Amino acid sequence: MVAIKSKNLSKKYTLYPDPKYLFREIFHLQNTSSYETKWAVKDLNFSIPSGQVCGLIGMNGSGKSTLLGLISGIISPTKGQIRTKGKVSSLLELGAGFETELSGRENIFLKASILGMSKKNIKSRLDEIIAFSRIGLYIDKPVKTYSSGMMLRLGFSIAIQMNFDILVIDEILSVGDLLFQRKCLSKMRQFKKQGKTILMSSHNLADIAALCDRILLIDEGKIVMDGPIEEVIKQYYQECDRVQNQIQKRYNPFKSGNKYGKDTGEIKITRVQFFNEEGKETNTFETEQKMVIRIGYNAKKAVKNPLFRIQFFRNDGLWVHGVNTYRQGLNLGTVIGEGVIELHYEKLNLLEADYFLNIGIWPDEYTSMIKDIAFDLHEFAYIIHMKSRRDHGGGIVCNPYTWKLISNKHLTTVESLKINKIDELENQDFFEDQPNPRIKVNK
Repeated sequence: MVAIKSKNLSKKYTLYPDPKYLFREIFHLQNTSSYETKWAVKDLNFSIPSGQVCGLIGMNGSGKSTLLGLISGIISPTKGQIRTKGKVSSLLELGAGFETELSGRENIFLKASILGMSKKNIKSRLDEIIAFSRIGLYIDKPVKTYSSGMMLRLGFSIAIQMNFDILVIDEILSVGDLLFQRKCLSKMRQFKKQGKTILMSSHNLADIAALCDRILLIDEGKIVMDGPIEEVIKQYYQECDRVQNQIQKRYNPFKSGNKYGKDTGEIKITRVQFFNEEGKETNTFETEQKMVIRIGYNAKKAVKNPLFRIQFFRNDGLWVHGVNTYRQGLNLGTVIGEGVIELHYEKLNLLEADYFLNIGIWPDEYTSMIKDIAFDLHEFAYIIHMKSRRDHGGGIVCNPYTWKLISNKHLTTVESLKINKIDELENQDFFEDQPNPRIKVNK
C-alpha cells in the first residue's frame, strides 16, 4: 500500500525586489520583468509505501522544506499532485503556535487544540507531555521565560501525542540537549516498530542512517538520487566535497594583483598555460597525473638571472605548495626580449579541490622579501581543478600507501561477552518509562 505519492509535483515562488512591486502586480501596474520566479521543487515523481521510513537530504536551499510543506498540506503546489493515505502529522515549526504570555501548561492545551486534539484527550496525556519535555517547574511559568531549546522540547512533546499514520519531520531531531535528542530518536524507533510511515529531513546523516530504510537526495528542487542509505549518503558526501572545494573568481576573497605595489616592469608575464600529460591545454587535472605550466614573458631590457616562482593556495587561503627557479639551482643567465619557461610536475600529489595559483617574477629569492620588489606578480590570478579517486585518500596531498594485515587476534570469550552486553544496552529503549533515566551496568 502506498502512503505518499506525487506526480509532477512543482512549486514556484515569485521573488519581488521590494514589497511595493507586489502591490503593483496585484493591480496590474507593472510588467513581468520587475520580478523573478524560482521553482523550489520541479516535476517530482516518487512514492513511499506504508510503514517505510524515508530520509530526505540535500544542501540548504535544495527544496527539502518546501517538499515537506507540500506533503503536510501547509503549502499548495503550483502544478502536479501530492496524495497521502491516512492522517498526517507534521513536526516542522515546533515553536509556532505558542503564546509567550501564557504558561507552558496553558500552551499545551492551546497548541494541542490547534493540532486537532480534544480537551479530554489533552488532559489524559498532560502528565506524559510534561514528563517527556522535561520542562519541570517551568511548566507553569510564562513561555517567554523559556530558552529556545525548552520551547522546542515542549513543541515536540505535544506533536508526538497526535494519532497519525504519516509523520513528516523537518530537521527537529537535534533540538534540546543530548539527553532529549536521544529521547527523540528513541521515540522515532518506537513509531517505526508500530509501522508508521515517516518522511524525515535532517542534516545529521547519523540520524538518517540509523532510522531510515531509504533516502531521497534533493538538489535544486529535483530528486537526483533515490536508493539505499549507503549509496545515497556516499553520493551526497562526494557532492558536498565537490561544492566545498570549488572556487568562483567573483567570490575570490583574496586581492588579485601585485602585493608589492607597482610592478617594476623590467619583465612582464605575457601568458600562462596549463597542459596535462597528453599535451592538452586545460585547467582540470587528476591526482598522480603530469602537469606542465608554461609561462610566457617579455623582458624590455636585459635582466640577470630573474627568479620565477609559483605557489599553490587552497580555497581558504592555506599555502599548500610553492617552488622557484633558485631552489632548483636553475641559472637563467641574462634574459631579454620574449621567452618561455616551463614548470614540469611528473606526478601531481594534490587531492581533489580547487586551488589558487600565484605566478610571478622577482629579482631573487631573498632581497625581494626585504625590499618588496617584484618584476611582475599575478596573485591568485589562476585556478586549477583537481579530481581524485576515493582510494587516493582524504586531506590535501596523496601519499602512496598499502594496507597489510599482519595478524588477526581472535576475541576471547570475556571480550565477546562485553561486546554483546554493549549491543544489548544500545538496543534498549531507556526513555520509555523513565522521565529522568540513568543507565547502570552491573559489574
